[in-house]
Amino acid sequence: MSSNLREKILRIMNEYIEAKREPFGGHSLGGFVRNDVTAEINSLPFIDTTKYVVTGSVGQGNWASVPWVAIMNRRITVSTQRGYYIVYLFNEDMQSVYLTLAQGVTETSKEEMVRIKTEIRESIPSSSKVKVDDDIRLGDSKKARDYALSTAAYIQYDAGQMPEEGVIVKDLQEMIYIYENFMNRLHLVGQNF
Repeated sequence: MSSNLREKILRIMNEYIEAKREPFGGHSLGGFVRNDVTAEINSLPFIDTTKYVVTGSVGQGNWASVPWVAIMNRRITVSTQRGYYIVYLFNEDMQSVYLTLAQGVTETSKEEMVRIKTEIRESIPSSSKVKVDDDIRLGDSKKARDYALSTAAYIQYDAGQMPEEGVIVKDLQEMIYIYENFMNRLHLVGQNF
């Protein structure tokens, strides 16, 4: 397998702050996030494109404070506004990116979000390197705080210490496993989100 997910993540981190000083409409970095990064994830052997929707965003009409790339199981959601999904969330200062298992903040009440977050965390094996605390720091904007609140589990990558490609891909594969395991657990007890 020869993927370049690491390189694409680093490009976003290296170019985003400068891009935000430029006009939003038609900017090449927006197309890169929406098309190139999502295509890279879709090309990974464990991503079944009939099962998953991969989408990226740098904002709608304006630059987002926290750009993201989401991987959603179609059974659960095809929108980042509801349900739960895997999402790369970039810190506002572009010094960190988090591979997360998070929830839609737009159509989920705070109480429901806390309940689902607890259930997701309880389903993750203690042997996992995935963190299940509330220490994720995305920035000071309301959106950054909302995204941090919605995060049930995460792996943090720092710009200056980005792991090699194999580690990034393996971590994504583990997060897919955790995501699928949680969905199967809910299916067994008949819950729907």
